[in-house]
Amino acid sequence: MYPVKRTYWFDIYKNIDKIPSVNCPLLIIHGTAEVVVDFSHGKQLWLLCKEKYEPLWIKGGNHCDLELYPEYIRHLKKFVATIERFPSQRISSRKSRDHFEPPRKSTDVFEVSRKSTDRREKPRHSTDRPEKLRIIPVMLLQTN
Repeated sequence: MYPVKRTYWFDIYKNIDKIPSVNCPLLIIHGTAEVVVDFSHGKQLWLLCKEKYEPLWIKGGNHCDLELYPEYIRHLKKFVATIERFPSQRISSRKSRDHFEPPRKSTDVFEVSRKSTDRREKPRHSTDRPEKLRIIPVMLLQTN
């Protein structure tokens, strides 16, 4: 299969496009028997990582069964332990090169917040009081 260079409009997970902006250690886990997302995508993601961590290629792993392999949890624990070992070093090095950046919204379109409908609703009566009996007049018609 050819290397992945970009994503298409119908791809909802544009990881190949986003990976160059990730500035932290990244763990890539991918199954070699993947039928939904080709194995080459996982390899390409790892190649494009700025801070590479040893990837895990699970032989025979498919799309939704990777956690069933013992090496999955083992490798994940190893990654977390490695990251936890050097937290102060990472924070101090990031402070020196990072400038204040306002939080980003998940979309480019600003949404106007709406008032809650709860404010417009009438208060409801407590449910522990018995409901008033409602009498509905019924007209009976007799037919011969």
